Amino acid sequence: MENKIKIFDESNFDLNETEIEIVKKINDNIDLFLSSNIIALEKILFYSKSSISRLCQKMGFKNIIEMKTFAIDKKSKLDLYKVQKEEDTYTRINNLIAYNVYTINETLNSIDAKQLNNICNKILSCEKIFCYGIGSSYLPAYEFSSNLLKLGIKANAFNDLHVLLLSLSSISGENLLVIFSKSAAHSEIVFIIETAKKLNIPILLVTNNKEFIDGITYKIVFEDLYKNKRIIATSSKISMLVISDLIYYELYSKIESSNTSLKKANELIKEWQFFKTNNNSDK
Repeated sequence: MENKIKIFDESNFDLNETEIEIVKKINDNIDLFLSSNIIALEKILFYSKSSISRLCQKMGFKNIIEMKTFAIDKKSKLDLYKVQKEEDTYTRINNLIAYNVYTINETLNSIDAKQLNNICNKILSCEKIFCYGIGSSYLPAYEFSSNLLKLGIKANAFNDLHVLLLSLSSISGENLLVIFSKSAAHSEIVFIIETAKKLNIPILLVTNNKEFIDGITYKIVFEDLYKNKRIIATSSKISMLVISDLIYYELYSKIESSNTSLKKANELIKEWQFFKTNNNSDK
């Protein structure tokens, strides 16, 4: 199985066709890029020094040195992401580690802190949060909903389109729809987004789809080692759970009453455990 991981993902930047080709050439010759000064790179890339400097800045780096420093750090992680040909249990274990380490590291490193803060503020201003996911995406939707309830935020998780539509049709006030979907291309997801637009319900989409989707208010994109391969949906599921936990962690730090809410929830759980232990009706 080919393990082709880009040092620089050109899709993350607003580059023209020439710049995209230059970035691809750098990725294909990363060792040469790191060992060459800007004068040598001018000849290797057939690109002027000033153009290389502008490219660095368009990609968020102050200069070529900062760009190389990033590349060295990223390259050092590649061994963690190394995927082997699956021949036995040990290689499958290794590959599962690679998928999950990659998706957690790259997803969290790409999070926009300002956007995350805006999302949390929006959630705190809402009357209710509606969480939706189908298939394996329902698990992070359910976990996210459960975590919000711990903080005293009204939330529900859905994996049934009809039940969700019934709920959305009768709401009023300020609410938020949170959709977990790897591709965001499933017919149900497309229909829900269109419906939410008509009802003026803002949407937070957690997805691997980097393309523009009309009607989405907030979007968090997670990374996936093999975007075009269906590997038991493991890394996608982990990514969505990590994002769910990250938003919960950030919300927790913002809510002064969260400790009280969590304490009440824990007390109720303890009461249930005590009741179950002392009730013989289930035996």
